[in-house]
Amino acid sequence: MSKQGYLYAALGAMGWGTTFIATKIVITAVTPGVFLLARYAIATLVLLAFYRGRPRQKVARKDWPMIILIGVLGYFFAIWCQHAATAAMDASLVSLLFAATPVSVLLLAMPVLGEKPTAKKLLAIVFTVAGALLVIGKAGGGSTAAGLALAVGAILSWSLTSVLIRKTCGHMDVVWLTIYTQIIAAVCCLPMLVRQLLLGQEALGLGPVGWSHIAAFLWAGIVSTAMANLFWNRALDLLDANTVSLFYAFMPLTTSVLGVLILGESLSLNFLAGGVVIFIGMVLAAGDMKSENKTEGIKK
Repeated sequence: MSKQGYLYAALGAMGWGTTFIATKIVITAVTPGVFLLARYAIATLVLLAFYRGRPRQKVARKDWPMIILIGVLGYFFAIWCQHAATAAMDASLVSLLFAATPVSVLLLAMPVLGEKPTAKKLLAIVFTVAGALLVIGKAGGGSTAAGLALAVGAILSWSLTSVLIRKTCGHMDVVWLTIYTQIIAAVCCLPMLVRQLLLGQEALGLGPVGWSHIAAFLWAGIVSTAMANLFWNRALDLLDANTVSLFYAFMPLTTSVLGVLILGESLSLNFLAGGVVIFIGMVLAAGDMKSENKTEGIKK
């Protein structure tokens, strides 16, 4: 069973890694917000079909404000920032920075959840920050100030969302929580779709939508979102969360390989060295995390 868990964890992280490649393809024809809307619409339909026999949890009125906050802050703002950052920088660079999310969650869990800092936690944070600075410092043409700001905003807002879920939504069915928050995020994206339709492709510097864009839409919705979440949470059913979190490393690895093969991106020595340092930080963070279910994605 553990071997199956390793496979599911790797497939889940690899699926997430392909999101950054799909983003680079579709942003030539749509804005990041429209891509996010299409991604969530497709993924929600897939999840509803997959879980069609699962009873829908009745949500208490007091839980709706937090569900809305998670949908707006995490599933809309954080992921929109991720797509916008990917539009402004190399996909491999954004993906590598996002691999530090487990450590960012550790950092935010201290003030929000009152978790006490430990030597391993602090060391994990130091290694991860150092690795990120090493990567960013020599990113060159693969990055922009705006892109880096968007990436940092996405990482921090998604990490805060994860901590809020752990604090307030532990009693909720994570399947329906994910579906509800994706729908809320999709609604937030509607003004961006209206804007693109009113202004037109040419005014926004966009080209026509072709078959490659449609394929990327479907891939992002079905594989990168719905299937990746299903695989990741199947892994959590078979392995402890500490072990599963180590497979985050497959996300930037997948993006980097596909970035070179499909997008023609290049990987510098600083990128590779920084990636190793970030991975060490991830290992330290995983070793100090309590064995509890991760809140990213859907738990079956």
